[in-house]
Amino acid sequence: MKYKYFYTDYCEDKTISGSEPWEAEKSQILHSMDCVLHMPNNFLGILNNKDQCLQFMVQEDSSVLIDIPITENGVFLGSKSKAVSLADCLTLVQELEENQDFTNILPPESLEVHETANGKNKKPWWKFW
Repeated sequence: MKYKYFYTDYCEDKTISGSEPWEAEKSQILHSMDCVLHMPNNFLGILNNKDQCLQFMVQEDSSVLIDIPITENGVFLGSKSKAVSLADCLTLVQELEENQDFTNILPPESLEVHETANGKNKKPWWKFW
């Protein structure tokens, strides 16, 4: 199955825009993940055929934050997040099943709601979905 993906690699100064993601097989995405997800703030996102996004961002301690934005009727409700190793991220993507619902990958207790001062939800700057 093909997915769409995007990333930014600050070390190599390379970007695939989130507004124009590339279509690729899982093997190509895994290769890009292994190349990109090493430097803090580098990120990569995968879109499935349901337009759900599975995002990865390298943190200062070299762990990788998995982030799954949760939306309902186009409204951002929050995201499920969990910090893991790059190896765990690669395994997660390798085991993705065709037509898998990304919102069920992480447990419900990992849901974080991001709020602004006016109480409306806002996505963090690196989320390009």
